[in-house]
Amino acid sequence: LSLVCGVESFAPTQRQQQRIITHTTRNAQQQQPPAPRLFSSSSSSQIDDAGVAATKADAVDEQKMPKRSVSPETIHFNNKLVTLSQNFDNKSAATVEERLWKAVDDVLSDDIVDGDDGDYVDDTGIRPNVVSFTAACNAWARSTQPHAAQRAEKILTRAIDLWRSGDYPAARPNTFTFNACITAWSRSREKNGAGNCVRLLEAMNDLFEEAGRPDDLQPDSRCYNLVINAVARSRVPGCADKARGLLNQMETLHDEGPYPDLVPDSLTFGAIINAYANDRSDHRASQHAAALMQQMESMYQFGISSCKPTTFVYNSCLNAFAKAGGSANAEKAELFLEVMENLSNSVAEDGAIRPDAISYSTVINAYANSNWVDAGEKADALISKMRTLDALGDDNVSCNAISYTAAIKAHVNSMKVMVKERDSSGDDADISPALQQSRDRAWDLLVECALLHIAGDRQCQPSNATYSLVREAFQLTGDKQEGIGKVEDVRQRIENNRGKAKSAKRGARRSRAR
Repeated sequence: LSLVCGVESFAPTQRQQQRIITHTTRNAQQQQPPAPRLFSSSSSSQIDDAGVAATKADAVDEQKMPKRSVSPETIHFNNKLVTLSQNFDNKSAATVEERLWKAVDDVLSDDIVDGDDGDYVDDTGIRPNVVSFTAACNAWARSTQPHAAQRAEKILTRAIDLWRSGDYPAARPNTFTFNACITAWSRSREKNGAGNCVRLLEAMNDLFEEAGRPDDLQPDSRCYNLVINAVARSRVPGCADKARGLLNQMETLHDEGPYPDLVPDSLTFGAIINAYANDRSDHRASQHAAALMQQMESMYQFGISSCKPTTFVYNSCLNAFAKAGGSANAEKAELFLEVMENLSNSVAEDGAIRPDAISYSTVINAYANSNWVDAGEKADALISKMRTLDALGDDNVSCNAISYTAAIKAHVNSMKVMVKERDSSGDDADISPALQQSRDRAWDLLVECALLHIAGDRQCQPSNATYSLVREAFQLTGDKQEGIGKVEDVRQRIENNRGKAKSAKRGARRSRAR
């Protein structure tokens, strides 16, 4: 990878090597699987599953507390809150919060005082604790209501205030409570959601020091990975550098602080690499992405299992190369795809890395942005390869509208390069046959994509960009009327087919109703 990326190989320091050895040995002794991934390229449901699992673990562990007894009524109360907090709707979170505050108010309004720990205990035996507060925060993290993140943080803030008052030690938040609130902000659609995630992380570190560094409040990998992912996905200017700064902070705490298990995972690296890919203002974005890819690969080779490269991370790096453009980045993307294909055939990788339609489409896009005269031919070769793999039973590499649009773009840009080279050289050579060949190929790709869509492949519906590129191909050959008319005919045929499909669905619904 260091040869492909063009960056120096990542080599850990002596202290980092010792930390890696300690981390690997501890995992082997405890025989624990790596922490669950919190983000998926296809869905964010794993975040919520991890949060609910953590809350359930807290609910079970409270039965084993040696210093502070938890009444059966409290355990039953918490189990109800945890069950309600698992719902994805706009009602459950408010119900959980209402029950929590009612129980807390009942406790604080009672005159009975537990002499063992100074906590108030009400007549019902229910004393909400950190599990209760965490369940309420998790409920708002899953809520579809607007301002759900503010409601989750309000619960966290009051829990901290109750703990600081000295009257309610059981309300002190733990790592899971903060993670639930950070998850709520990371899923929020508000503009400063990522900034609030960073702010909560800083508040967590401050409270960790204030509380005397308790183990259950120590920032963990899940917490940092949540924040880094939120910042990397925020799309605000400089978000990639900010996310990488948090990754460096995570590494520093792992190397020098009391955080031996604070390590990133592959999806965290993938999110930062994607952030660099989307940062058009940084001309070195592709180099940063390649360096991160090399660092992650090296960490995995040194025993950090959570940093095992995946198809998602490789695709993120391919995206960085494609968007950066230029000949050098196209070559890197081409070599990266070759590495992925070799790894997919390796038994040791166990299918973790396998090129998919996104991989091939992204490399085709890299060809389109390469300024190569033969970019269209290279794109056609990958389209042909995708068809072959699909015919052999690999459904993950089926051609779709993105693949066809990228290939058409490659042909159009090849035509532009031909015209530019002819004009700059002053040569009067006739390039009309080459231009017409690329134009015809762009037209054929549009027709193929449209026919697949009409035949029932929803992934092959041409977009406005697809039509626009084909029109541009005709214009580059001087055809400004007939070619545009042909493109509009294809668009109209697809629209008519869509109308027929809708009518058929309405007829089927009426038949079932009768």
